[in-house]
Amino acid sequence: MPQALAPRLAPSATRRSSDRHPSSGGAELPAWRGPALANAAVALIVLLVAAPATAQTMTPERALRQAATRNPTLRAAILDTSAARAAVRAAQNARRPSLVAGVDAQLAEGFSATSAGVARNVDRRASGSVGLRYTTDWGTSVQIDAGTGLVLRDVLIDPSSTDTASIRPTFSSDLSVSARQPLLRGAGSDVVLAEIEEARASRTQSEHQRDQAASELALDVLTAYWELWYAEQALAVQVASEQLTRRQLSEARLRAEQLGTTAQIDTLRFESELASIRESLEGARSDRDTRATELGRLLAMDPATSDALRAAAAAPTPHALPPLAELLRSARTSSSELRALEAQIAATRIRLRSAEDARQLRLDLTGSLTAAGLWTDDSLPGLQLPDNRPAFGVMIGLELELPLGESRETANAIRARTQLEASLERYEARVDALESQVATLRRRIQAATRRVELATESVSLSQRLAEGERQRLSLGTGTPWEVVQAQQAARQSELRRLRVVVDLVNSEHQLDHVTGRLLGRVAFPSSSEESS
Repeated sequence: MPQALAPRLAPSATRRSSDRHPSSGGAELPAWRGPALANAAVALIVLLVAAPATAQTMTPERALRQAATRNPTLRAAILDTSAARAAVRAAQNARRPSLVAGVDAQLAEGFSATSAGVARNVDRRASGSVGLRYTTDWGTSVQIDAGTGLVLRDVLIDPSSTDTASIRPTFSSDLSVSARQPLLRGAGSDVVLAEIEEARASRTQSEHQRDQAASELALDVLTAYWELWYAEQALAVQVASEQLTRRQLSEARLRAEQLGTTAQIDTLRFESELASIRESLEGARSDRDTRATELGRLLAMDPATSDALRAAAAAPTPHALPPLAELLRSARTSSSELRALEAQIAATRIRLRSAEDARQLRLDLTGSLTAAGLWTDDSLPGLQLPDNRPAFGVMIGLELELPLGESRETANAIRARTQLEASLERYEARVDALESQVATLRRRIQAATRRVELATESVSLSQRLAEGERQRLSLGTGTPWEVVQAQQAARQSELRRLRVVVDLVNSEHQLDHVTGRLLGRVAFPSSSEESS
C-alpha cells in the first residue's frame, strides 16, 4: 500500500502572500480568516475553554491513524486480503509431490477336501510399500511405487491325508513407474496451473479492494472531520452573536429604563433577536454533537465518549487543480476500484479457459514399467534370481472418455463466457461513470473556489455594514431594527462562507478518492504489517 503523506492542510492560521489560485492567472487567493472574524474567534476560544476536561482534540492526521488501526471495516478488508494470500499458498502447495506409504499384515485360513477328511490351510502375509506421486506442469501424472512382502504358508501336501506342511518363507519385492499423459482434456500448463493463476488474480483483486476500502474510509473520516469542524465554527458564530446581542440588549434596557433616551420597543427588538439566536444556538449544539458522534463511529469510539471530540485543525486551504486530461488518466491507471475489476476479469478469463478445457474429450496416454523379484530364505545370501535379473513388465495404452449428448461441462463453459462478457460490460460502465464523476467534481471544485472568494467578500461587506449600523445607533441616527438586520446578514454571510469552505475541501478529497490519489496522503498499514 502506498506510504502515508500528510493531508493538504493550512500550515498556520494565516495564508502566505505567495499562495496563488491555479486558475486565476496569478491572482492572490482570498484570505479566509481576517479581522472580520474576531468575534467568531473569541467565541471559539470561549467554547474550548468551557469544554469538558475530557475533551479530546483531534487533527485530521490523528483521526486517520486511529481509524486505520481501529475501524472494523478496514480490518475486515485486510483479513480478506490475508485469506486470499492463504488461498494462493494452498493452490501452490497442492502441486507439491505426495509421499504415500503403508504396511499391512494378513492371516487367512482355508479348507481342502482330501480322501481322509478336511485339511486346514493357513496363509500368513506381511507387506509394506512406499510411493511418490507428482503431476507436472503439463499435466503428466507420474507415480513411483516400491514394495516388499513376506509369505508364510501351511498347505496340504498329500491329498490322501489331512496333514499339512509349512512352506519356508517367501520374500518378494517390486518397483513400478507409471505415467498418464492427457492428450486433450487437462493437457498443457495453462490448464494445470489455472487454479494457481486464478488464486493469484483473486489475491490481486482482494488487495485492490482493500486499498479501495482504505480510501473510502479515509474519505469518510476526512468528510466527517471537516463537517465537525464546520459545526464547531458555526457554533462559535452563534455564540459570538448571542454574546453581542445580549450586550446590546443590556445597553437598550439601560437607555430605555434609566436614561429614557429610547422607547421600550427597541428593547423588544433585541429580546426577539436574542430568542431567535438562542434557538439557532441549540440547533448548532445538536449538530456539533451529531457530527462528533459520526466521526467517533468511524474511529471505533463509544458514542458516549465521541461527544468529547474536538476538531483542532486550522481552516483548510485549496490546492492546485490538475487539468481534466491528467485527472482522467489518473482515474484509469490508479483507481483501486478499476484495478479490482480488472483482476476480477482476469480471474473470470482463467475460469473460462478451464471450463473450455473441461468440455473436451478425455484422451489419455498411459504407460507403466515394473520390476519384481521373488526368493526364499536359502537364496537370500545371493538374491539368486533366474537369469540373475528381476522380472520386468511393460504396459502402454490409450483411454478415451466420450460423453453421450451435451455434457454439464458444455453448459458450464457457456455460463463462464457469459459471465466474462458481463464483467467486461460492467467494467466499461464503471469507467464511464468514473470519468463523468471526475469531470463533475472538477467543475464543482472550480465553482466552489469562486464561491469562497465571493463569500469572503460578502462577509467583509456585511460586517462593515453591521459595524456602521452599530455606530449609527450609538450616535442616535440609526434604529435597532437596522442593526439587527445588518447583524443577521453578517452572521448568515459568515455561515455561508464556512459552508462553501468545507464543501470545497470535501470535494477535493472526493476527487482524490475517485482518481486513486487519496491513499498517497493517508496513513494506513503497509502490506508487510497486514501479512503479519
